[in-house]
Amino acid sequence: MTEWNESRMQELKKHFLKQGEIPPEPNQEKHELSHEAALEDGLALPETLQQILKIGAKWNFVKQSCDCFGCNIIVVHPEKTTNIFGDDECRTEWLEDHGEESCAGKDWALVCVTSEFDFYFVNVRAESAQYGATRHIVNNCYEEDLFTEPPFERFLDIVEAYAKTNAAKVQMKDEDVEDIEYDDFRSFNPLAKV
Repeated sequence: MTEWNESRMQELKKHFLKQGEIPPEPNQEKHELSHEAALEDGLALPETLQQILKIGAKWNFVKQSCDCFGCNIIVVHPEKTTNIFGDDECRTEWLEDHGEESCAGKDWALVCVTSEFDFYFVNVRAESAQYGATRHIVNNCYEEDLFTEPPFERFLDIVEAYAKTNAAKVQMKDEDVEDIEYDDFRSFNPLAKV
């Protein structure tokens, strides 16, 4: 694993901007977090994620993605993600059914969305052995799996592989952007079940 330095982050930015957009400020109405967001005691965004958010508050691989098509790096506070699970009761049930390490717990912030059903969460409990790990859920199938072990940079390696491969795909003359067939985000993770 190569170190995630400023140069590598800028290169990732170039891949995203070939077809996407990186707004500089978070959307407060959607509860998006910035790099300097204050979390509760014991919670902290991984340092590399903070650096990514300094470059841009949200990373959309595709313009007009509605924050759900392609690969969208969006960080939302754990307390503001209940709607992904349904409601408070559904979230509690999800946590009970998927175990104490479930991303339905209070130590997991939304970090990425790749479809209207595929959500990725990062552990933000700084003292946890899982700090920086990511989990993937398919909320309409009631599925949850570990996506990457800590550190968080492993997740960024997958984002980078996805971006490098898919940035090379171009819109053909009579083709809409929606017609471009991007490789599935999960296919870049050797742990994932695609």
